[in-house]
Amino acid sequence: MTNFSVFSGNLGKDAEIRTTENGSKVASFSVATKAGWGKNEITTWYNCSYWGKGGEALAPYLKKGQMVVISGETWNEEHKGKTYAKMRCIDVTLAGSRQDPQESPQAAQPAPSQPDFDDDVPF
Repeated sequence: MTNFSVFSGNLGKDAEIRTTENGSKVASFSVATKAGWGKNEITTWYNCSYWGKGGEALAPYLKKGQMVVISGETWNEEHKGKTYAKMRCIDVTLAGSRQDPQESPQAAQPAPSQPDFDDDVPF
């Protein structure tokens, strides 16, 4: 049984692109979601797949620690007595920022903002 879900979480590792036997491309990655807090906090890991050109184009930006908001079909699979949460992504949005420890502080600064043109509007 599948469900449609939308949630946010952090990537557990960098996305990997693989090619299927028929030549289709798929980006594979894992996302950790958290619910509750303190002693009641529960982490659920989803094994995600994002098929096609969208997954292929986004994969270079899907790095370990990056927060994402994803939507798609979710289901559970049993394998050797363990339950695995799976998701076939329909949409993936990068959220927040992931700072690479080797990245220089200057590179982490936001780009300069666009000039404010509101003063030039005659109405």
